[in-house]
Amino acid sequence: MKTVKVKNVIIGEGMPKICVPIAGRSREEIIRQAERITGVSCDLVEIRIDYFEQFEDIGVVGELLETLNKIISQPVIFTLRTTGEGGEAEISKEKYLEYLKLVLATGMADFIDVELFQGEELVKEIVREAHRLGVKVILSNHDFNKTPVKFEIIARLIKMQSLNADIAKIAVMPSTVDDLLTLLSATHEVNSQFGEIPIVTMSMGKTGILSRMAGQIFGSAITFGTVGISSAPGQLEAGELKDMLELINRNLEKE
Repeated sequence: MKTVKVKNVIIGEGMPKICVPIAGRSREEIIRQAERITGVSCDLVEIRIDYFEQFEDIGVVGELLETLNKIISQPVIFTLRTTGEGGEAEISKEKYLEYLKLVLATGMADFIDVELFQGEELVKEIVREAHRLGVKVILSNHDFNKTPVKFEIIARLIKMQSLNADIAKIAVMPSTVDDLLTLLSATHEVNSQFGEIPIVTMSMGKTGILSRMAGQIFGSAITFGTVGISSAPGQLEAGELKDMLELINRNLEKE
């Protein structure tokens, strides 16, 4: 499997990297969240710009990203999550494409999240532009209603890989423990048999908590932890999550 290195963070080897989301409504709230993160040991920060009440004003967003980059030392993931995938942004595909290209032009993001189901041609265009500008692409899919069958999870992750993503991500909602096992089994199969890029998978809610801790065993390269505000159900507090990951890692390394 290829790894992805941004700044001093290598994704796809060792312990899953911890990403903390920022999901504030106002500029002041977002900056406060960023300042809180500076005292936390995490590897990545995700800016969930769809929560920002002024997200449609790209000038304001660019200035905000510039400010955040002065506060945050970790690589930044820029995410505009649409309502169709559990986010806050109601936006057409045309506006989505235009928006992400404008964000890329700011030079303020290390990664950009692109939703797989926005369409293949849109995805290809954003991937080309991101890579031209040296920005890594996380292709993603989020299902807040169910856990697809194993074959479908695998197919979506392989599709993301075929579209030249740097990282492939899928999050699903379990109804039963069997759904959790489906997600973990699909993760392991892609990672061990088909994976050429790092993959990120999670089963949301209380039933899926194990998936956020067991990435090193099944093959998920990033996990999401909170510092105050969560951006999805089932996220654990970042400090506690790191302790659990380190415990698992120490025992895996024992002879």
